[in-house]
Amino acid sequence: MGSMKCYTPLQRSASLVQTDTDGLTPLHWAALRGNEEACHLLLKSGGLLMLDRPDGSGSSPRNLAWQKRHYLLYLVLWKAQTALWLARGVFGISGDELKTLLLDRDLSAIRHPDDLEESFSSCSCSRSGVA
Repeated sequence: MGSMKCYTPLQRSASLVQTDTDGLTPLHWAALRGNEEACHLLLKSGGLLMLDRPDGSGSSPRNLAWQKRHYLLYLVLWKAQTALWLARGVFGISGDELKTLLLDRDLSAIRHPDDLEESFSSCSCSRSGVA
């Protein structure tokens, strides 16, 4: 229960896009510290769209996890990043549709990009340029 104290600001609508003087967002900090639980919470709270945002030195949260040798967290962020790229590029899904599709999914269950394709092809959202 004590670990929930760190999530109180999120429950009070803290900004997921706010950065510190080094350009680090909350997702960057969670990745840097190797806090997988915080990363999952941030991703489900809207941080998914912050995955490719670089910090002041040009590093994404995924890059920071790798640099600090948080390899399992790196894989979780890589899966989320892959889902984001596929949704935007291949399926033409907008940010709002993406939140609806992915925020309720367990990204740790994704083992292969085909898993994402099956999820997106079965959705009822509109896709620009996709039949």
